[in-house]
Amino acid sequence: MTRDEALQLVKEHIKTKNLIKHMLAAEAILGRLAQEFDQDEDTWRLAGLVHDVDYEQTQHNPEEHGLKSAEILREHGCPQEVVHAVLAHAEKAPRESLLDKALYATDPLTGLIVAA
Repeated sequence: MTRDEALQLVKEHIKTKNLIKHMLAAEAILGRLAQEFDQDEDTWRLAGLVHDVDYEQTQHNPEEHGLKSAEILREHGCPQEVVHAVLAHAEKAPRESLLDKALYATDPLTGLIVAA
């Protein structure tokens, strides 16, 4: 999945401007963290960009958050590493990899940045 494909997917599923800003902020932060930890920057950025792709569909059913994202992302050929990180950020899978942990930590920080 390319960044352009991911951004198109986000725009298809998310209409709230601030939520898109939050996802873009997560993308930027994870890109920088990938550089710092010598990880694949494209993969990490992708995880940040798509991590809440199901949010508007699941906001009234938080137990589904992450699960619906995983379904959407798998249908669009997203790498399993990213799918797992998205599940882990929503506490639907264990946080095992560095990416899992970085996304989990980044998510609330970008919420604060966008709210400011």
